[in-house]
Amino acid sequence: MLPEFYRFRVLNSTDQTFTYDNAARIELHITPWKFTSGAMAQGAIISDTTAFLNTGETLTATSETEGAAIDNTSNLYMGFTGTFYAKADANSTDGTLDLYMEISTDNSRWPSD
Repeated sequence: MLPEFYRFRVLNSTDQTFTYDNAARIELHITPWKFTSGAMAQGAIISDTTAFLNTGETLTATSETEGAAIDNTSNLYMGFTGTFYAKADANSTDGTLDLYMEISTDNSRWPSD
């Protein structure tokens, strides 16, 4: 089961800075799911298209950023499916862009804080 509160964190382990105004993009789209009356039910798509990188912002090499916290206390979703999309503004990039899910029981204490 998904935790009460969770958020996603992106770590840029590449050798490049991602710059929104130069067409770099980092996006996450997830669809939570749960079982209701014995059938699988999907929730609304949650899209983080600007939380990681927005107009005028950059994500420098070897830095990290996080998306908004997602409250699962009332919906009680079990899991999710989704996609993670990243586009660098450089022609050649070495390294990885890592996505982590952080959990919190009270929406105030997070592992990365």
